[in-house]
Amino acid sequence: MSELYNIRVFLSSDLILRGTGDDTETGTVEDRSDNIPSTQTQGSSGGGFNMMIILVYIAVIGAVWFFTIRPQRKRDKELVKMQESLKTGDEVITSSGFYGKIVDVDTDFFIIEFGVNKPVKIPVRKRDVIGQKTADVSMSKSDKITEKIK
Repeated sequence: MSELYNIRVFLSSDLILRGTGDDTETGTVEDRSDNIPSTQTQGSSGGGFNMMIILVYIAVIGAVWFFTIRPQRKRDKELVKMQESLKTGDEVITSSGFYGKIVDVDTDFFIIEFGVNKPVKIPVRKRDVIGQKTADVSMSKSDKITEKIK
């Protein structure tokens, strides 16, 4: 916007100084440079505004990193540490929501036993184990409430 204004001011002042402006009939050339705003004050405010925009972008990127990327990396490190510490006999939950018991540990996968009455052994990648939990499948919610009443 300011560049367009500067060009317009330059062209109009050039026409006035040549005598092709309003006073062409008389042939006098008036110096109307006092009506033309100086470009020094316009240029200095534009540079500061650009610097503020850059600082705002840097602040937003820093906030996104601090509030989203950094905590996610921390959770990922804790998950890998937990997966490396699992051993035979631990009860785990997979990313698909299945609860099972680790039967064997290999370098890249676990062999997990799923099921209570007829156990099934399935190899699962280590990265698909998301937690070390115990499923309470022995009693339903209504059975627990009934037991509390007794």
